[in-house]
Amino acid sequence: MDAINKLWNQAAELFRSLSPGGRLLAGLLTAVLVLGLAWLLNREVGGEDYYLLGGQGFSANELPAMEAAFGKAGLNDYEVVGNRIRIPRGKQGEYMAALADAQALPAHYGDMLARALANQSPFASRAQQEAALAAAIERELSLMLSKMQGIAEANVKCNAEKRGLGPRGERKVTALVSIKPIGNAPLDESRVPHIQRAVAGGWAGLAPQDVVVLDQNSGISYGGSSRLSGSLDNPHLLAVKHYTELYESQMHKALRYIPGVTITALVELNPELEHREERNKVDPKTVPLYLREDTTLSTQEKDQPGGRPGFESQQPNRGASIASGRQGSRSEEETSAREEQNAVSHDRTLVTMAGLTPKRVTVSIGVPTSYLLRVWREKQPTAPGQPPKDPTPAELEAVGEAEALRIRNSVASLLPNVDATVDHRPLVQVTTFPDVKLEEPPGLSLAEQALHWLGASWQTLAMLALVIFSLAVVRSLARGGPATAPPPAPALAATEAGQPEAAGAASPQAETQARRRFQSGQSLRDELAEMVRENPDAAAGILRTWIGAPN
Repeated sequence: MDAINKLWNQAAELFRSLSPGGRLLAGLLTAVLVLGLAWLLNREVGGEDYYLLGGQGFSANELPAMEAAFGKAGLNDYEVVGNRIRIPRGKQGEYMAALADAQALPAHYGDMLARALANQSPFASRAQQEAALAAAIERELSLMLSKMQGIAEANVKCNAEKRGLGPRGERKVTALVSIKPIGNAPLDESRVPHIQRAVAGGWAGLAPQDVVVLDQNSGISYGGSSRLSGSLDNPHLLAVKHYTELYESQMHKALRYIPGVTITALVELNPELEHREERNKVDPKTVPLYLREDTTLSTQEKDQPGGRPGFESQQPNRGASIASGRQGSRSEEETSAREEQNAVSHDRTLVTMAGLTPKRVTVSIGVPTSYLLRVWREKQPTAPGQPPKDPTPAELEAVGEAEALRIRNSVASLLPNVDATVDHRPLVQVTTFPDVKLEEPPGLSLAEQALHWLGASWQTLAMLALVIFSLAVVRSLARGGPATAPPPAPALAATEAGQPEAAGAASPQAETQARRRFQSGQSLRDELAEMVRENPDAAAGILRTWIGAPN
């Protein structure tokens, strides 16, 4: 604390010793010094600009509402860079408050549905509630698609139509998706199926084939019932594209040891969308399916109707004996039944094969000449200290033929095995091409880099120069001492003629000469040094007076 007070007292004494003009100049330079250091610290450490919401990108639908909120709040020192907003550092709170007041904050997933459900009136009809919910779902899907990479704007419109009467009527749902890609490039067709499935997944009862995607840059629509809307509606072209990419990707992986190799596959598909085969194999021998046998045995006994014939039966009192001695007839009957059902033996096989499968695939492979040269040099190593040798055209051709055979054997195994007895190597064509090295664009020279750096940092350099200049001026003022004359000194100890006087006294002429020296504007150190050389006694008297030492 004492050191700070001492430093402050010295600075105050120095400031009071300056002339009014010097005091004004010192104050201005000190203010410039402090402001310059603060500006440099804020620019170099904190950065000059700041991107709103941490550099988040905004859709084309959000930017107009946000700019309108900024204009309403009187905030004009922002800049739209691509799909981001750059604002001055330190004003984030003002910009966020303006967005919140205008309800223009970027929407997040689920906000629109929550707002639609919260704002529903209990007195609204069922149709009105369904319409509000459908509009919220459309906005949610639009927001979701607009956040995809490469898409600047997306709008989703769905339409549900009920066909038939009663609660069992059929409900048909269709959707239209309008896509505006960033820039003027058309929409990549490979993204269309993903967009269709995403929209269909967000709307109940909507099928992907009922989603029409409109590309605003090219004006082409995909999906729906139209067969002229794009190549994605043709299953044959889709299958060709899929298998072409598949085979080329597999072959690139197999030949990735060759730098700069080029692969082009041509796929020929079976034109059938679906193939079914049913085979019935009949066996001439019959197989019993059902067999039943029944056997029935029945017995019958009957008495004879008349008495015993002859003389004995005619005698009196012979009836009982005759009755007991009667004999009847007895019969037995056996019945058998057999029921049998036979069928012809057969084997039925139903085979369903996928359609649009590869029928024939031909491949064209290009190998750079530099690869063949490297292979030859590995087989013909150069002796240490000797320059590398170059092969003759015949040697290079022999290496090319050997590599082409190895490439054919490697790639042929990746082709569709339609017929295992057929050699697939002729379907692979291998050619060589010379390497043409493109010249790299010349980089910036040292002078151009310096000019570019100066153009980007001239403000910092100018402020730094001003700060250094201010420091130099303040230091010069501090070293220069007071501009006013020192207090009168006592009589000097020597006269103009050089005769000695009383100790501690100086002649009026020497005092006047010393005072003129101090008023000449030279440095105090230089004045004292010159005075000591010319008149040491006068210099000692002046110093004794300033210091306050007794005579």
